[in-house]
Amino acid sequence: TLGINKMKKNYTLKRELTFLMILTSVCTLLSVCAAVFYVFFSFFFQKTQEDIEYVLRYTSQQYEAHMQFIEDSVIAIRHNTVLDDFFQKEEYDLEEIEPQLSYSMELFFVTGIYLFNNGNECIYEHYYATTLAAGREQKRKYENMQQEFKSTSDQYACLSDKDELNIFFRIYDENMREKGIGIV
Repeated sequence: TLGINKMKKNYTLKRELTFLMILTSVCTLLSVCAAVFYVFFSFFFQKTQEDIEYVLRYTSQQYEAHMQFIEDSVIAIRHNTVLDDFFQKEEYDLEEIEPQLSYSMELFFVTGIYLFNNGNECIYEHYYATTLAAGREQKRKYENMQQEFKSTSDQYACLSDKDELNIFFRIYDENMREKGIGIV
C-alpha cells in the first residue's frame, strides 16, 4: 500500500491556490486582451470607414467637377463662332482655330482634344509635348476611334485604355443637328 500511496498525487492547499491563481491570471489576461482588441478594432474600423467615405466623397466631387468642366467646354465649343467655320466646312484659318482649342480644354487632366466636322476633317490640340511621330500616330488612332463612334447612335461614350480615358461626344448646332464629334 505504500507504493500505491506514493503514486497518488498529494493535493495540498498550496498547490490548489497556485493552480487557481494561475488559472485566474490567464483568464484575466485573456479578458483584458479581448477588451483591448475590441476597443482597438472598433475604433480602427470606425476611423477607417470615415477615411474611406471621405476619399470616396472627395473623388466623386473631383470627378463631377472635371465632368462639369468638360461639359462647359463642349458648350463653349458649340457656341464658338471661330470654330463654327470649321464645323460648317467653310473656309477656316487653322492658325486662328488652334488657339481656340487651347483655351477650350486646357486643364491638367485633359491631355488633348480632337474635333471632327461632318466632312471628317480634324483639328486637334495636345496640351503636353509629343514628338511628331507620336502626334501622327495619335491622330490616326483618334481618326479610327472617331469613325467607330460615328457609326453608332450614341450621344457620348467613354473608352479607356492602359493610359487614358477617352470621352467621345457629339456637337450639335442650335437646331440640334449634329455638326461634329469631339474626343477628349
